[in-house]
Amino acid sequence: YMKIACDDFLKKGNIRELGKIFSEVNEYIHKDWINKNTTLNVIRNDEYTNNNVGFDYDLVTKDGLLKIQSKIRYNRLYIEQTRRPSAGNTTDSRSSSGYVRYAVGECDVFLFSKPKDIETYLDIDSWEIVAIPEHELIDPKKPKYLKTAVPIRVYKKYVGKTKEVLESSYLLKKGSTKK
Repeated sequence: YMKIACDDFLKKGNIRELGKIFSEVNEYIHKDWINKNTTLNVIRNDEYTNNNVGFDYDLVTKDGLLKIQSKIRYNRLYIEQTRRPSAGNTTDSRSSSGYVRYAVGECDVFLFSKPKDIETYLDIDSWEIVAIPEHELIDPKKPKYLKTAVPIRVYKKYVGKTKEVLESSYLLKKGSTKK
């Protein structure tokens, strides 16, 4: 039934609903990809914390150093998230669009899956997987928060460098904890 639903969403061009279906699936795809293609060993956050309550990041290295936010995006690379209303999430600096911006420090790397076209959306082997370090996404107008979307020039800068970005980000974190 899942395949039927996905095929139906594709036929209708309903990428938004496909993204919702693949959101958690994408975390497992990223976990497997990182563990197979890099020197890192990552687990899902709920495996690390033994807690299934929502968190600000999806994957973490087994030693807890590197926090990775997993995203799947077909078109624009939005990085805002939905969160329950609270005092910290309703200020103008965090929420002006109905979604909530990430604060600096919530994760270290954003890892995107980007299906190349609608015809191959369900072919996960054809997806482009791109890692972007958090520092590239800080909003200069609101430096405590990240931008609401990844600029295409930033995305293109990191295409083909996923392994390098993940491993170097981990080494930076490891080095900063030794001081």
